[in-house]
Amino acid sequence: MIDAAASTIPGMLCPDGKLIVFSSTGKDEFDVYVISAEGGKPRRLTSDPSIDLATSFSLDGKWIYFISMRSGDYRVWKMPAAGGEATQVTPNQGTQAFEAPNGSLYYLTASIVSPVWRLAASGGPPVKVLDGILWFNFCLVEKGAYYIDSLGKETRLQYLDLVTGKSTTVASDLGPVRAGLTATKDGRTILFSREDASTDDLLVVENFR
Repeated sequence: MIDAAASTIPGMLCPDGKLIVFSSTGKDEFDVYVISAEGGKPRRLTSDPSIDLATSFSLDGKWIYFISMRSGDYRVWKMPAAGGEATQVTPNQGTQAFEAPNGSLYYLTASIVSPVWRLAASGGPPVKVLDGILWFNFCLVEKGAYYIDSLGKETRLQYLDLVTGKSTTVASDLGPVRAGLTATKDGRTILFSREDASTDDLLVVENFR
């Protein structure tokens, strides 16, 4: 059971639909938990004193990718979905991570405007694939990836063909966006978060000294 005072980050569903992975502070730093999609008691998978934040499942559902500060800054790690020893995956800074059908891992860094890196399944150094991703808005689908970048002050929804490496503009002039891009596996339905309005409050402090 998660402590009522804990902070929890929404989770991700396993490809087979049976497990949900999420991150929660409990009584310590953020750790990775899994819970049955049908409900029940959460199971804690990490206990390192550093921050551990779940990002995604592998496509076969056997592994969980998460980001951790245990090496000094944010890197992508992975561990068995059933629990077990964690291993560092990225040699450089990494946050959100997604596994492609060919086994390559695509990941972003910890910044509002971020590059996208790719680690090949066969190994080797990471390769920068894209630059200028806004607010972590990157999402893999069956044959490519959607992402949001900007051209001057104009925000654009782009599609990246993973085979050719070429990008095409799907929609432009999206307005001010925030984190939250996602899509169905076939890429036909896309959701993103846009800030349509913001408000500020003016407060009066009485008897201020």
